Amino acid sequence: MLAVVGALTIDIINGRKFIGGPPWYAGTAAASLSNDVSVYSAVGDDFPENFTTLMQQRRLNISRVKKVSGAKTYTFEHKYTKRGRVSRITAEGPRIPVDALLDIDADTALLSPVHREADEEHLRLLRKNVSMLAADLQGFIRKIDHQGMVKLQSRDVSEILKTVDVLHCSEEEAIAVTGKVDVVSAARVLGLGTDAVVLVGSADGLYIAHCSSLSLLRLTASGHDLTGAGDMLTGFFLTFYAETANSLEAAAHALQHLSTALLNPPPDRVKPTPRQPPVKVEHAWTRRI
Repeated sequence: MLAVVGALTIDIINGRKFIGGPPWYAGTAAASLSNDVSVYSAVGDDFPENFTTLMQQRRLNISRVKKVSGAKTYTFEHKYTKRGRVSRITAEGPRIPVDALLDIDADTALLSPVHREADEEHLRLLRKNVSMLAADLQGFIRKIDHQGMVKLQSRDVSEILKTVDVLHCSEEEAIAVTGKVDVVSAARVLGLGTDAVVLVGSADGLYIAHCSSLSLLRLTASGHDLTGAGDMLTGFFLTFYAETANSLEAAAHALQHLSTALLNPPPDRVKPTPRQPPVKVEHAWTRRI
């Protein structure tokens, strides 16, 4: 069973409201592979009822989603430009209660905050209660400026790397925390001195740093709208990694399923798919770190 801990969000794209957040995208990815998924989150009074129905239809256990009276749900406005997606936060949601994780019923957990709803306190408690722990860097290194624009900031992530079994981040996030100028150098730095599998998503493909090696996997085809891509990748990866304990094999399977999912528009990107989608993944290279 997989537990996904993070904010469910209201995503506004071209004026329309969609369900979003790591529990939705990572959760539905894992659930599509027949993994049992529980969502640990907190939302406000404004969280739409049809979003709740959608989660139930996609086989997500939402009994641990807390609705906080008088609070707002994390809400993001996303705009797409030639340079990529620009996000602005218009409402900040509630913090996820730490005590909700005391009796967590899962073998694997993914902690993926979007801003400040969860932090290292949640990470340490999860470490004590699950066999495999994954984290996404995004919410740990985001800052919001006075206009609500989402920016990235540098910070020491050594405690996170020492605590988790799997770490996911984007190319931009890897460069922000390491101070390196290119994704290969950034992925190498993150992979040094840790036993964790480090996954770095990039326009080049997926970099996997593990066991003193850095590998690059490339897809032969994928979609153009990357909304939820990192979360879906992590949900797929954790499901396969729990089965195989082979990071490269699990990553290749995850990329296959991600490529299929990206052909569907958000938010319902993940459909029940065959275990072997007909998409080729190229193992470009492997180097010693």
